[in-house]
Amino acid sequence: MMKLLALSLAVLGIVTGIFFALGPWIFGTPTGAASTFVAPSVVGAALCAVHWLTLKRIRSGSGKRVGLLTWNALVLAFMALGIVVAHQYGIGGRYADMIFVLFILFYLVPLTSNVIFLAVNGSAASRAG
Repeated sequence: MMKLLALSLAVLGIVTGIFFALGPWIFGTPTGAASTFVAPSVVGAALCAVHWLTLKRIRSGSGKRVGLLTWNALVLAFMALGIVVAHQYGIGGRYADMIFVLFILFYLVPLTSNVIFLAVNGSAASRAG
């Protein structure tokens, strides 16, 4: 059951990473500065890469777990820091609550489930071996 949930959330993470990367190109940005296009594209690509590698690791059941666990944890920390900073600066206006809930559901939940799955799955494999 945990494996199916982790697989589903990894796929969701890939899809939301693509939307994160393409968002500024489709909807535009408030300032139109180059950094407001490049930064989300880089973060979205990182999300897609981490979720893709996690998906491959979950499906194959073999490979290095520690490096992938570290990357998932780093991206999770980066995204959590992003939501804290966005809240501090009041980004989102009157829809801020909805934006934060969607951000947590689409970005933090898949990363957290991947971290938990990789940590639990790796510790079970190390006890068995």
